[in-house]
Amino acid sequence: MKPILTMWKYPRMVSWLLATIILYLLVRLPFARAQVIPYYMEFQPGVVMVPLVGVFWGPAGALGVFLASLAGDWLLGLGGILAWYRALGLFLFSYSAKLLWDFSCIHIGKQRGLNPHWGQAIRFIYVSLPGCFLAAAWPAFAADLFRLYPFPYFSSLQLVNN
Repeated sequence: MKPILTMWKYPRMVSWLLATIILYLLVRLPFARAQVIPYYMEFQPGVVMVPLVGVFWGPAGALGVFLASLAGDWLLGLGGILAWYRALGLFLFSYSAKLLWDFSCIHIGKQRGLNPHWGQAIRFIYVSLPGCFLAAAWPAFAADLFRLYPFPYFSSLQLVNN
């Protein structure tokens, strides 16, 4: 968590944080009415930005996704305690993609017979999969913790969305 605390010293990181918040909200708001389960889960095609900003912008992107998720839930009326867990899940999704991208030993693009661009795409999918499960598990955990049944059983829908 040290990079998240030290990023405030660099103006470029703060600008990436603000850019992440604006971009995520601009992608999320047009689909505000497409709620799969009202007041619990909506269709979010903008979730594809979560690992991208994590890999490209690191802690600024992950924190930006966290703040944008909270702001979007507040604007759409999906607030409450589940919004915090949903935002935490997306933060972990983004930050885990960054960590796995930096420390993964799999360099698929260097294998013989595979285009390097396809190799990087496969590597990106590889580092994004654990975050997809994290982003789906945290709201399900919160719904189970606060006994908001039957919402924990719908976490597989959120995994499919991710």
